[in-house]
Amino acid sequence: MRPSHPHIEDFPLVSARSLKLSIGNKRFNAASRVEVNIGNGMNVSIDLVPRPTNLGSVMRHLCCPRCGRSCLKLRVVPREPWLVCNVCLKESFGARFASQSRRMVGSVPGLRSQAYFEQTEGDHV
Repeated sequence: MRPSHPHIEDFPLVSARSLKLSIGNKRFNAASRVEVNIGNGMNVSIDLVPRPTNLGSVMRHLCCPRCGRSCLKLRVVPREPWLVCNVCLKESFGARFASQSRRMVGSVPGLRSQAYFEQTEGDHV
């Protein structure tokens, strides 16, 4: 039996949008670093990276503490560095999205096509 992988959705989420809403648009856009409480009295600081948009403005992205990628969402993990992007989460924990796990659990090649032919077999004249 294949070992089950944790789902990415099971890890708590910290998003740039939620931070922007909680501290305010002006303060978020002026900051270069934000301190986030991730529970159990632990505070983690996240660097904010300015990224240009197509319309000429600047959008703040979160910087992954593990790999340095800029992203809009970080996930809380149970060990150092406490916050990681989805790419790091897949690499270090083997995590998958729930939809990917459902597809892989009962997948048998050709199963859908066989069921279709069995269902329509009696309909022929």
